[in-house]
Amino acid sequence: MATAALNIREYVADRLEITPREGIYDPNIPVLCQVELGFAAAADESAEHSFRVALRVRLHADGLARPANLPYFVTINLQGAFDTPVRIAPTAIPASLVLNALMILYGVARGIVGDATNNFAHGRVVLPSVSFDSIVEKASRDSSTPVVPSPDMLRPGDPVAAAFFRFNFAIEDFSRVAALLGERDREKVLGPFRDLMQTFNRLPLDPDGAVGELDQSRQAVIAALDEVDHPIAAVLRMHVDQISSGVDLALKTEANRRVAATIKVPNESSAESPRRGKKNKSRRSGG
Repeated sequence: MATAALNIREYVADRLEITPREGIYDPNIPVLCQVELGFAAAADESAEHSFRVALRVRLHADGLARPANLPYFVTINLQGAFDTPVRIAPTAIPASLVLNALMILYGVARGIVGDATNNFAHGRVVLPSVSFDSIVEKASRDSSTPVVPSPDMLRPGDPVAAAFFRFNFAIEDFSRVAALLGERDREKVLGPFRDLMQTFNRLPLDPDGAVGELDQSRQAVIAALDEVDHPIAAVLRMHVDQISSGVDLALKTEANRRVAATIKVPNESSAESPRRGKKNKSRRSGG
């Protein structure tokens, strides 16, 4: 399968410790505890489009102002290898990619801890929801880390980036639904969809070049779906349409922003320049 916008190639759990906690635990109310997070990121020296992230998560009850509601003390360490179409410099990993990598690894950690505690005394527990924004931002301001502020094309507020990551997360949904088709129809649909995915992956790196191919790739997916005689085809077509609308909006917004950036609003001195004779001077020099 073609590489996604941010694809986790492999991961490994280095450490998993789960210790039942003595005290009162009420499963009917949310878990209340301290969630200690730590991470490290490093470029993959053997591949310029890859990087690695290590995540450490620790659940404990130290320093809480209120009584903790925590069934287990938990420590889990994970390492993940990620691939991206963005070229990664050895000392400059964009913060937005690190942020998304941490979110993916944390999701993996939640699954591991949930499965491991399923047969414990207090039953299955799910790691609380967390935000990595602040620690990633702090790391991007620290010159001792390889994490750097993301370029405009990868910042969460950027319209192209919004569609870029939206498409990335939609890939798995599309593939999962397409798996319900027969083998022949599935390959007929997934082939052009992979082409569309590869074209979209180029968007943040080469907007002008990729835009021209997006519609052609998109139409190829739709044409393939039209040949599939299965109710699932309609679901997949709707899925492609939803993705397409987000892509179109992002591209229009980006185009408008570029046009606006090229319009120069004259300041007071430039507005008065014709009366000072600068305009005539420029004509003489150009002649």
